[in-house]
Amino acid sequence: MIDGIMGDCLPLIEISGSGEYHDPITAEPCGGAHFNWTAAMVIEILHTYEFAA
Repeated sequence: MIDGIMGDCLPLIEISGSGEYHDPITAEPCGGAHFNWTAAMVIEILHTYEFAA
């Protein structure tokens, strides 16, 4: 089980989609549509917690 910010990120990305960052109030994905850091963050979270992608 992942707690804290990392644990909140995966469901946020799954529900809202990928963005360079997410609005802290609305959770809307913002920033670059074709280039963003969300994918790298997901890879890091999955790697850190040894989840199968």
